Amino acid sequence: MRSALMLLTALGVTPLAGQTLASRVATSHADRVTFTFAARPGVCGDGENFNIRGIRQTFDRERDWSCREGPVRVTLRLNGRTVMRIRTTVGGTTPTGAEELGEVSPDEASDWLLDLAERGEGRVSEEALMPAVVARDVVVWPRLVAMAKRQPLREETRKQAIFWLGQEAADHALGPLDDVLRDDPDREMRQAALFALTQQDNDRSIEILIRTARFHRDPETRRTAFFWLGQSGDPRGVQLFEEVLAGR
Repeated sequence: MRSALMLLTALGVTPLAGQTLASRVATSHADRVTFTFAARPGVCGDGENFNIRGIRQTFDRERDWSCREGPVRVTLRLNGRTVMRIRTTVGGTTPTGAEELGEVSPDEASDWLLDLAERGEGRVSEEALMPAVVARDVVVWPRLVAMAKRQPLREETRKQAIFWLGQEAADHALGPLDDVLRDDPDREMRQAALFALTQQDNDRSIEILIRTARFHRDPETRRTAFFWLGQSGDPRGVQLFEEVLAGR
C-alpha cells in the first residue's frame, strides 16, 4: 500500500484518501483548489486553450498551439465553502497558488459538478456544466433533461443545459427539446431548444422544426424555426418556403 501511495505521489496524483470530492472542497482553507479527471475521447488542449466536442476555446490568439488529448482540469475559486468561479482546461499543470486535490474518478467529478449546476447559484451553475458532460463514460443526459425542463432554474443555466443536451444525447434529446418548444413559456428557452435541434442530424429534428415553423403560437419562435430550416439546407425546408410563398 505504501509503495502504491509513493508511486501515485511520484506521478503527481494526490489520492483522495477515502474522502469525497465534496468533503475535500468543503474543508479546504485555500482560495483556489484544482482537480483532474479522465476526459472522453477527442477532448484535447494544451493547458490553456482547448477543444471540447468541437467547441474551441482559445485564450491566447497570438500563438500556435498543439491540441493533445488529456485529462480535464477544473480549478475552483472559493470564498470559504462557496464556489465563486470555475475554470476548465484540458491538460497542463497545477495552477500557481492552487491546492491540488489530485485525480478524481470521472463519475464522482461529473456528479459533483452537476449538483453544483442544479443549485442554480450564480454563474458557477452554468460554468459547471461543460466539464460535467465531458467526463469519460458518464451518462449525464437524464439530469440535463431535468434542468432543461425546470422553469424556476436560473435562465442561463437552463440555456446551457439545453445546449449540452443537444450536443450530448442525440435521440434522447429530441423528446425533451420538443417538450421545451411546446410547453415552455420562456421564449429564450424555446430559442435555445431550436438551436439545439439544429445540432441533431436526423429526420425527426427537421420534422419538429417544420411543425414549429408552421404552427407554433409565438410568431418569433416560428420565425426562428424558419431561419434554422433555411440554414439546414434540407429539401423539406425549401418545400415549406415554397408553400408559404405560394400562400398554401
